[in-house]
Amino acid sequence: MRLHLTAARAFRSAAQSNLYIVSPLHLPPRRRQVRRNVSSEMRFVQDQKTQDWDAEVTFRGATIHLTIDRVHPVTKHEALAASALKRVEEAWPSVEDSLLRHLHPLYNREWADPERGFPPFGAKEFLSQIRLESIDLLDEEGALSLFFDDSGMFAGHCIHIFWNSDGKMYDAGLEG
Repeated sequence: MRLHLTAARAFRSAAQSNLYIVSPLHLPPRRRQVRRNVSSEMRFVQDQKTQDWDAEVTFRGATIHLTIDRVHPVTKHEALAASALKRVEEAWPSVEDSLLRHLHPLYNREWADPERGFPPFGAKEFLSQIRLESIDLLDEEGALSLFFDDSGMFAGHCIHIFWNSDGKMYDAGLEG
């Protein structure tokens, strides 16, 4: 049995009779000790290992994690967070388009298996299965990563969309 750590979650794998089985672990979040209030709605907590700052925020009616890389000054956290949330909200149609163009056909072609409870989905149903989990503000100002939960469609793989510091959004892809 091996433990694999990915950007989004930990996985346990085992080899049995030439089969490779991967299943997500449900680990409790790490305890973090340093807390800092930025506003009445955002409370950043510093991860003692990475030194990055994390907050729970509301985006499109759901609670997600927003992480700010440690290189950004603490005094800019609130402005950076607000700017990132606005940027993602304004680009949401493009985000959904990227998910539909790159992952929807992949799911229906390679991962759908009606006999095992994974039916092919139309565009609307496919998008309803995907949930934004976190927005990470990276070390380069303006660079973002979006991480999504796949509701098991891709065997627990993380869905990732990256924006570089020039504002270019890259294609949606799978990680882990």
